[in-house]
Amino acid sequence: MINGKLSREEYEEDHPLELEKREIQTIVDIDSKTLRKRKMIFYPIAGAITILGIVGIYLWLTAEVTSITTLPPAERVAVVATRIPTATQTPEPTPIPTATPTPEPTPTAGAEVPTESGAIEVPAVPVNSWNSSIGAMLADQCSMCHGKSGGYSVADYTSAVEGGKSGPGITPGDLAKSSLYQIQLPGNHPGQFSAADLELIKQWIEAGAPEQ
Repeated sequence: MINGKLSREEYEEDHPLELEKREIQTIVDIDSKTLRKRKMIFYPIAGAITILGIVGIYLWLTAEVTSITTLPPAERVAVVATRIPTATQTPEPTPIPTATPTPEPTPTAGAEVPTESGAIEVPAVPVNSWNSSIGAMLADQCSMCHGKSGGYSVADYTSAVEGGKSGPGITPGDLAKSSLYQIQLPGNHPGQFSAADLELIKQWIEAGAPEQ
């Protein structure tokens, strides 16, 4: 193990077959001329193979593309930028608000408006009627539930005024006794009118609920 040598006795004990083969083999001596000739062939071939191996290893190490070379170059940004002063704009004067003209009161129906020649009576403002708008409004909003099938009906003026189990539907000039208006007043009826439409119905009843 230390010097790579064994005594014959150890060799014969541990490796008898190998010892027998070595003793049978005939040792052939090569003359110096043949040895020199073989070296002249072997050395150039070994040198060429060695050089080719070194070149191949170098190309293998340098030809590989790494992530460092494939990344895009970093953007070059100026560290210090010179600031160019801009021209100062002259502020425009703040416009002075003009006074809003006070609207003149609208003359009411039957009132007298003073003029240079004297007082002139303003004609009465026309009031909505059943035939002009109220009937169509009730038909669009209420006819699905209050038609001609029974109960309270808004199919015509007479039925709408007479009402049903809740009392008179419309009492001309009296909102408190007009169930049509009182039912709509809380604002939770299934067929609830808009605020503008309910105001038209209120004005129509207060004006006497005219049919024409």
